[in-house]
Amino acid sequence: MKGAMLRARSILILHEHLSARTHLGEDVVEVASSLHARAIDFSYAHISSDAELETIDAGSVFGNDNADRDVFRRSQPLASIDPDSFAGLIICDHSESLARLGSDATFHDVVRAFVANDRPIVAVGHIAGALAGIEGSDDRSLLADRRVTFATRTEDTIAHHDASSIDVERAVRDAGAIVKNEEPGDEHVSVDAYLITAQNMRSANSATRTILAFLDPAAQARKRAS
Repeated sequence: MKGAMLRARSILILHEHLSARTHLGEDVVEVASSLHARAIDFSYAHISSDAELETIDAGSVFGNDNADRDVFRRSQPLASIDPDSFAGLIICDHSESLARLGSDATFHDVVRAFVANDRPIVAVGHIAGALAGIEGSDDRSLLADRRVTFATRTEDTIAHHDASSIDVERAVRDAGAIVKNEEPGDEHVSVDAYLITAQNMRSANSATRTILAFLDPAAQARKRAS
């Protein structure tokens, strides 16, 4: 039995590496709250060990913001994480999804580890753009011929943030994905095998419920019987 099944419902949340200097993304809060409410075990990870983060006093930065402080204290560099300790991966949206995630070898290896063992992955918002550059065992993008959704340029304009949605869209389409987006701001989740993509941060809660259904033996038994 794979190591992931030893903690059959434990989830790894990969979040914005700058959280401790700014504030948590809405999707991180939604995901963590949803898992906590369901008594699901989860851990936080970020892409790199940031020396500046290590010198920050969490109490003085966050004050009474318990959610941000909890992430700061519990999050570990992704390179120190054993992916086989987790049954599912949720990658939260952040603006450097292509620049940082897309070029990070550890990120590629962790994603491939989940894919190889058919463990579900949630990609929120712009993260599909980072997944597009990861190749599978057939030397094609992991998104090739997969149904995918992602944050659109219009949604970025509405949210007033400078995300690279044009690059994300180009990367996803060049990877050969089958794109299906709803109206900007609408809650929308796309499921293709074990890949779950959420169009925007508003969809993060629905995507979390979806990944938990994958990890619920009773729900899977009902699905096979239907």
